[in-house]
Amino acid sequence: MMEKEVWKDIPGYEGLYQASQLGRVKSLERTILRRGYAHKLNGRIMSLSNRRKDGTSYLTVGLCKDANPKNFLVHVLIAITFLNYKPDAHNYVVDHKNDIKTDNRAENLQVLTHRRNVTKKKYRGNTDSVGVHWCAYRRKFLSTIQENGKITFIGGFDKEKEASDNYKRARLQIENGEKVGLIRKPLSSKYPGVTWHKREKKWRVQIKVDGKQKQIGSYKTELEAKEAYINYEKTLKK
Repeated sequence: MMEKEVWKDIPGYEGLYQASQLGRVKSLERTILRRGYAHKLNGRIMSLSNRRKDGTSYLTVGLCKDANPKNFLVHVLIAITFLNYKPDAHNYVVDHKNDIKTDNRAENLQVLTHRRNVTKKKYRGNTDSVGVHWCAYRRKFLSTIQENGKITFIGGFDKEKEASDNYKRARLQIENGEKVGLIRKPLSSKYPGVTWHKREKKWRVQIKVDGKQKQIGSYKTELEAKEAYINYEKTLKK
């Protein structure tokens, strides 16, 4: 059975525009004065705009009151009308539960803190760790933290646990009144002959033989590089 569409006045635009729980917006029939003459405006379902041709951006709609036109995000209007959401740029945002930006049904929307919105588990493969999400483009687990409305990027990490550990470290720093900053991968290692190669994104191993640097190889982990250095050093002592 098809759900009955319920229309409500949009707060601040009562008598002018309404929104429905299905994510639609309409203008109401009314009479306006234009150049001293009365003009009747017929009610109609509003056209919603999408900036991207593939339809993946948020939908927007233009409303007008007292000759003052203004564009709104449709999901924000639905949340204001049906979820009693009060726009708060610093603390709370309106989130799509299924992460489909064009699905603006009231039942698909929820009001979250910025931190919860950043760290919530996405249906397309993000993590369960607070402050951590997977970035497919960078192939890294990204760690971020929010405090007093400001989001700080902590860094990108190969392992989810590493990203989570650094989030927890940053949380402790904030609680202790310390400054939180970006964690960068070290260029050098505590192990001899091992250095981080930024372009290759691997640990490179070199050893000095007869006064010249000889490259042994590149490895994914620092421990693998350490073992390679030790093993090669043993062959030189034979």
